[in-house]
Amino acid sequence: MSNHFLSLLLATFISAGLLSACETQSNNKNDIWEKEKTFAADTLLSEDGTFGNDSEGILRVGFIGGSLTDGQSYYSEEGYVYGGNVWTDAVCQYLTKQFPNRQVIAHNSGIASSTSAFGAMRIEHTIYDYDPDIVFIEFTVNDRLNDFDKELSQKYMESMVRMAQRKEKIPVLIFLYTPFPVDNNTEEYSDWKQGVEWKQEIADYYGIGSINVYDYLHIEYEKTDYPTFMNFLESESSYKGNAANGFNVHGGYEYYAAAILKAISERPSDLFGHQKIKRE
Repeated sequence: MSNHFLSLLLATFISAGLLSACETQSNNKNDIWEKEKTFAADTLLSEDGTFGNDSEGILRVGFIGGSLTDGQSYYSEEGYVYGGNVWTDAVCQYLTKQFPNRQVIAHNSGIASSTSAFGAMRIEHTIYDYDPDIVFIEFTVNDRLNDFDKELSQKYMESMVRMAQRKEKIPVLIFLYTPFPVDNNTEEYSDWKQGVEWKQEIADYYGIGSINVYDYLHIEYEKTDYPTFMNFLESESSYKGNAANGFNVHGGYEYYAAAILKAISERPSDLFGHQKIKRE
């Protein structure tokens, strides 16, 4: 059975609501919206839009995506690394410093090679059931590699957003656009960028923050003498992914972390503000 056929089948199930948990025994589909909603963003930001609302308790951070989120099947010169210093760890370390009175707990649902189709299928029970405060969603590279068109890409991303909005506490969602390791004058980059634009339409519609890691890293790459963008990604990374068939996006974890933390520190109100509730 082809990945494309599976994607179409999943799209049908998701659009019908068959993959989300049953929230109520009532036949009134509007009951879920009549419950009082709270926003995780209210526990993160001060009135001026900066970090500083440091109440006691637990800060749960969810991560879902492909191998760049998984980060557990790649190796350093010392051998295989499982859960090493990938960008997810850097984010948690940063948040621990910002919220010293809260215990930061991570829930990582990254699975290598998975697309947003399978992310939409598992996010309810691997992320949302833990009542997260912040959720990073990363599927840009794998959706591109599986030739997702606009309809499929947007359907899966939106389904993950809609599932979050059904919760009594609505988490902060952040779309993460991880880089395809090619230079920006190539056809492969154009295909990747189009996929990003499709996802960004969903982000804009719901008022969701996003981080384009490629844009940040390419600025840094242009300051160097490395011949290709991939060479730059791998240049100073202790994580060297398996470059089978000449393809490697897994170098540069430290660079990914730097880009993400830069975005978080520079514009917390854009990334952690309220998303728009869409009931239709």
